[in-house]
Amino acid sequence: MRDVIFIIITMVIVWSVVFFALPQAGFPLANWALVVLASLSAIFSGLLALMGQTIVEDIVIVGILLILSGILWFTEIGFVFICALSSGFIGVFMNQINKAVHRTP
Repeated sequence: MRDVIFIIITMVIVWSVVFFALPQAGFPLANWALVVLASLSAIFSGLLALMGQTIVEDIVIVGILLILSGILWFTEIGFVFICALSSGFIGVFMNQINKAVHRTP
């Protein structure tokens, strides 16, 4: 069972992390771009928390995403790596917490 509260908490955490981390990392983005990137990252992390996969499946998904976005780190759009990193790890972490809370003994 997927709790909506875990998905909402995940999305709020990722949105705030991306929104405040990108300017601190030295990426001069316009406010609208910052809001859009934070929102897309939050949606992705919410989907990871919603899918409810096993830890191995989550690690494979996040690993592929990090490899693809890590290639962009040395370009002008290196901020995609920070978005993928934060949304991937927080989404997987909250997914596993949600699964542990609803695990039947």
